[in-house]
Amino acid sequence: MKISVIIPVYNEAKTIARIIHRVKESNPTLDMEILVVDDCSTDGTSGAVGALGDSSIVLMRHARNQGKGAAIRTALARVSIRAQGANDSVPSRQR
Repeated sequence: MKISVIIPVYNEAKTIARIIHRVKESNPTLDMEILVVDDCSTDGTSGAVGALGDSSIVLMRHARNQGKGAAIRTALARVSIRAQGANDSVPSRQR
């Protein structure tokens, strides 16, 4: 089964390559697509993603800054199978 990993970004040109690398190395055998939504960055974030040349990365861009929620909704409109996980909703003592 393929999963989609959503990464909303804003001005992350310096860190996006490392973020994507860490996502991919977290489970290298997993079939995943990485949906990066650039929320109108001004620092070259989209270019940094494009420079990776990775066909498993789908880059989407907002023409104006709309916020993290809008970036997530943009990516959700692209995925065909959805399974939601919210690890950050679990109190830290239960992790």
